[in-house]
Amino acid sequence: MRQQNKKPQRFVLWIGGGLALVTFLFLFARHQGQKNTKIESSEPVELVPTEKIVAAQAPGAPTEVAPSNTEPPAEVLKQNTLPSSLSAADLAKFKDFQEIARSKNDNDPRLDTEFRSLSPDLKKALQDFYQQMAPEKRNEKGLVVFLIARDLKTADDALFLRSVYAEEPCLSMESCKILTASDPHLSFADQVSLNYPQMAGLYQLEKKLAANPEFLKDPNLREKIRGILDQAVKYGVPSVQKRAEEIQNRFRL
Repeated sequence: MRQQNKKPQRFVLWIGGGLALVTFLFLFARHQGQKNTKIESSEPVELVPTEKIVAAQAPGAPTEVAPSNTEPPAEVLKQNTLPSSLSAADLAKFKDFQEIARSKNDNDPRLDTEFRSLSPDLKKALQDFYQQMAPEKRNEKGLVVFLIARDLKTADDALFLRSVYAEEPCLSMESCKILTASDPHLSFADQVSLNYPQMAGLYQLEKKLAANPEFLKDPNLREKIRGILDQAVKYGVPSVQKRAEEIQNRFRL
């Protein structure tokens, strides 16, 4: 009987010992976890703003992050500002011009219906618009020169056209001041685009003189036109120089 009673007692002792061991291991592991947590969190964690992360990932990115509420470039603001000195009719034409310039459509019929005879105020607004545009806006600038040269009447018109040929040549469509390294020898199409303002002026000037030879009978205007061509001959692009010389020889200027 005593041997039979010992078996249940041993079983109970074995169960109790197992439970005690499990409890000890659980408490030990919990203690170690709390200890590690305290060690890892002993130093404060510094959160890096998202903007700095993005800037660090982009090679060559500026160290300062531009604010989200940046204003548009000054050039955009100027171009979107309508001249306050224009009459209602001229203001409507100026808006049409801006629309045509944005579309880059040189064949827009409004160029022949609305812009054949320009008022002095509208010409001044177009010239100001020309000066406000970036040098790389070759098509838009060329459109202004085209209109002024086609309606050349006054000394102010001639002075503006002469200033166009006093500009530095545009070296590339990306930047007028930097020649694209991948394409040092520009194609004919590229040369036409880069020199569009200068070539458009010469084209219209020659066309005007051919259609109205009496235009040169005015000594003042004749002298102004000669000044335009003299400046064009000095322009740093051979094709422009050659075209100006041809006009000089044709009309003995």
